[in-house]
Amino acid sequence: MNKTFSIILFLIVVFFISFLIWFKDNGFGPGGIIDAENQKTAKTEYAYLLNFEFDKDDIISVEYPYTFSPDQNLLEITEGATIQENWEFEFEDYGDMGVLITQIGDKTNGQDQKYWQYFVAGEQPQISVDKYYPPLGTTIEWKFIKSEF
Repeated sequence: MNKTFSIILFLIVVFFISFLIWFKDNGFGPGGIIDAENQKTAKTEYAYLLNFEFDKDDIISVEYPYTFSPDQNLLEITEGATIQENWEFEFEDYGDMGVLITQIGDKTNGQDQKYWQYFVAGEQPQISVDKYYPPLGTTIEWKFIKSEF
């Protein structure tokens, strides 16, 4: 009787574990059909924060929500934020050298010898916007300032 009870208990445990695996694999666990609403909410938690400094006294912060892939480059993120804000946006593609942002809003490169430059954590990365993939949650500062180069 003790051996039979052990076998039945073992089968119940195996059945329960199999059921839990099936439950998750068929969309009822985390990441499944029932969790879809939570995933939509979770996506809005992620955002890039872009600070646009048009002039020293004119800094506009724009939160650009993560809506597509976390593999967006800074060109795509900035373009999305400017569309969201209904600002003019232009760039020039220099092939292998990369892309240069030439206009955001009413500020165009060369005005008053100033140019659009981006900074991350106070540092200016030496990589073009189409090749820079900021991690989610990164704060990016766009400044319309005189170039140091």
